Amino acid sequence: MDVILNNKLNKLNTKLKNAIKDLLQLANNIYMRNGVDANSIALLNSNTVEFVTNTTYGNLGFAIPNTQGNKYICVSIVKNVGTVNSPITRRQIAYNNSLSASASTIANGTQVGTSVTLNAGQSVTFIDKFVSELSGYTAISLGISPATSGVKLKVTQMVYDVTTLDSDIVDLQMKSVNANYAETSNMANSLEETYKQSLISYSADAINCWGDSLTRGVGGTIPYPQVLATLTGKTVYNMGIGGENTAQISARQGGNPIWVNNITIPAGTTPVQIGTYATSGLVDDFGNNIRFLLQGGGVHPSVNPCTIAGVEGTLTWTGSTPSDSNGTFTFTRTTAGSAVTINRPTLLVTYAMKNRRENITVFWTGTNDMPDGTTVQDVIYKQRAMIDYLKTKKYIVVGMSSKSYMPDIVAVNDKLRKEYGFRFLDIRKYLLNYGLSDAGITPTTQDNTDIANGEIPTSLRSDEVHFIDATYNIIANLIYKKLKDLGYVN
Repeated sequence: MDVILNNKLNKLNTKLKNAIKDLLQLANNIYMRNGVDANSIALLNSNTVEFVTNTTYGNLGFAIPNTQGNKYICVSIVKNVGTVNSPITRRQIAYNNSLSASASTIANGTQVGTSVTLNAGQSVTFIDKFVSELSGYTAISLGISPATSGVKLKVTQMVYDVTTLDSDIVDLQMKSVNANYAETSNMANSLEETYKQSLISYSADAINCWGDSLTRGVGGTIPYPQVLATLTGKTVYNMGIGGENTAQISARQGGNPIWVNNITIPAGTTPVQIGTYATSGLVDDFGNNIRFLLQGGGVHPSVNPCTIAGVEGTLTWTGSTPSDSNGTFTFTRTTAGSAVTINRPTLLVTYAMKNRRENITVFWTGTNDMPDGTTVQDVIYKQRAMIDYLKTKKYIVVGMSSKSYMPDIVAVNDKLRKEYGFRFLDIRKYLLNYGLSDAGITPTTQDNTDIANGEIPTSLRSDEVHFIDATYNIIANLIYKKLKDLGYVN
């Protein structure tokens, strides 16, 4: 392989890894389009799709709004999961009626690259740069097109608008459409497998909801993330654990890294104690003992499976209650191996740290910090650390709601609003003004007193802090609207 091109590939790989969250803006309003013939265009909700051609041609690819002259990078991971071999081409395709469920006119525009024969069981990764040269059409895509009927492909595709990016990245993509395609195809496939997977997960097909018992849905039966999943049609991960403050939540998320030390992970799958309730053994950069997992059964999918010194396992809180003085934090490796002695601070890598950095994110933290107008700055600092850890800038921050917990709540939310601007969502203000009406509840005398005192009405709450299902439903709709206003969802 040409040394210069190889070096450019390595540079691209590094650039994308380090800069994708800041520089590469995923095109808004993207949809996977599946066209098995000229008159059958299906609107799909995932960036990974299997399809079978039922004629002698077909195509599948993300459709994005067509802006003539814009430049795009398209990463396509294609696997032949059927039994029929076929040449595969990529072709710029235009649609005359934007992103609707059907298309009456399709223009098969410029072919990108050369065809590559993909036999059953084989996979290939294409990294292509294309420029929108078509006018008169409202949407375009880079279609993956088999040349043979009955070909079954699994296609994952990401499209990035790189119109304003630096030339190093764009120049390399131009080389991927030259005559020597076999070489550039090998270059694309030399990307690290884990990085290919990170490209897949960057599609913002999922939403993370980080928080405490309010996110968990205590007081109701249908947590707001469950409602949000229905509203958006996306996978929504409920990352709420009751009782946790922002430091604990950010420790699970990765913004507040946690270190362990002075333990030996045994060769077998027997638990090793990391710490106790008094001294958790889970220490952040400031020397604080972080105690998470105290509620929710002692384990949580945002944490487990986790990794210590390259050993995968499960972190567990063994206490019978959140404050059980006899409880311990233990780590149990998943599979037997060699014993590992740790005598220096070693990072605990939670499951979310590895697998939940790319998604649209909703932060609703701080209730258990009980901040005032001054100490809320510490909450903001920790939230900012969580935001910095994300690989996307698609996030919102939900404000505080309980005045009984935070008498200075007006000043607290004002600080949050000033910090996050349009990404801030003030649910308290909305619930005070419209909550009872939206829930179809006639105000009681107590409700009117609550509102006059700046407290969420009793009829909307299950206790001092938590809400009933109708309120969680309102909150889910407010979050959905905010995500739509920001262009994160449709």
